[in-house]
Amino acid sequence: MDAQLLAAHHPCALATHHEALMPTLCQLIDTHQPPHYVLERLLGIGNEELAAWRARGYRCRLYVVYGQEWYLYLCHRLAEYPRHRCRALGDMVG
Repeated sequence: MDAQLLAAHHPCALATHHEALMPTLCQLIDTHQPPHYVLERLLGIGNEELAAWRARGYRCRLYVVYGQEWYLYLCHRLAEYPRHRCRALGDMVG
């Protein structure tokens, strides 16, 4: 689906918290050269990696959750990928 959107130059945001997927997304961007795209990460999860992709010239932004359901959304994301729980705890302590 991402490849079809990018090939059609449809504006899209590509979001993942899994660092292993980022090279694939960037390869799609490099292949299709879409004029309107952005790579997104949830604020607080992998922001250093996102900064590295931005330094390589990719358009990036942080996704900030707000509103009444922000805590449930955050818990869902942490449950989805358990490694992030350790990282989040480390970020709070360090």
